Amino acid sequence: MTRGGGALLLALVLSLPACVRGKGPTSAELSHPLVGKRGPPFGAVRVGGGAFHLAAERGHPVVVLFWATWCEPCKKAFPQLANLSEKYRDQVTIVAISEDDDPNGIEEFVATYEGKFNVVWDEGKAFAGQWQPKAMPASFLLDGAGIVRSVHLGYDDGEDAEIEKDLKTLL
Repeated sequence: MTRGGGALLLALVLSLPACVRGKGPTSAELSHPLVGKRGPPFGAVRVGGGAFHLAAERGHPVVVLFWATWCEPCKKAFPQLANLSEKYRDQVTIVAISEDDDPNGIEEFVATYEGKFNVVWDEGKAFAGQWQPKAMPASFLLDGAGIVRSVHLGYDDGEDAEIEKDLKTLL
C-alpha cells in the first residue's frame, strides 16, 4: 500500500463512530454541536414498510438512536428502548437509524433484539453525516419542538434509566 493510500485508510477508519459502552455523560455528550439546536430533518422507509419523517413527529419528544448490527452494546440498548417505547407509547416516538453498510441483517436484528419502534436504514450514511454520532449506539433526545436537548453516547447497564430521566424532563 502506498503512503498516501495508508493515510487515506487511517483517516476513513478514524472517522467511523466507535461502538462503546456508556459510563455517564462525557464531555462529548455535553458539548455535542447539536445540543440546543433543531435536529436535522430526515425521512426514510421504515423496516417493514411505510415512511418515517422526523418533521411529522413535532409536538412530542423523540429519541433518535444511531446503531449498527455489528455493535455489541446496541444489542443491549434495543430491548431497553423497546421497554421505553411501550411505557411512553402515546407520549414519545423512538426511531432507530441503522448505520450498516447494507440493509442485509437489519430485519433479523430488529426481530431478535425486540425493535418494537421505528427502524430505518441510513443508506449512504447521509443522516449520520448531519447528526454526527460520535459513538454507537448514540441516542439524541429531542423536545416537542425538535430541539436536541441531550445526547447519550454508548450503552451500559443503567443507561436506559439515564435516558428515561432525561426523557421525563421533556414530557
